[in-house]
Amino acid sequence: MSVDGICLEINVSLRRMARAEMAHHVDMFERFTTIEHLAANGNEPELSPCIKDTVRLWTMIRVAAANHDNRTHHKMTTVQNG
Repeated sequence: MSVDGICLEINVSLRRMARAEMAHHVDMFERFTTIEHLAANGNEPELSPCIKDTVRLWTMIRVAAANHDNRTHHKMTTVQNG
């Protein structure tokens, strides 16, 4: 990466979440998806958009929680390593 002609090196560390850690989240997403598909075929026009918004909000909450966990892990590692 270059900024104002100065080359910067950025190290990025990715941590993959274990399947066991996210099993409940995957199950919840699959249930929401199933409900959304059922609602799309039903007679209640407001149900499908409501479920889509619920899934979007739930996803945002989970992403925010994961980001918080990653920041906490990074801070703790920094403190432990001096």
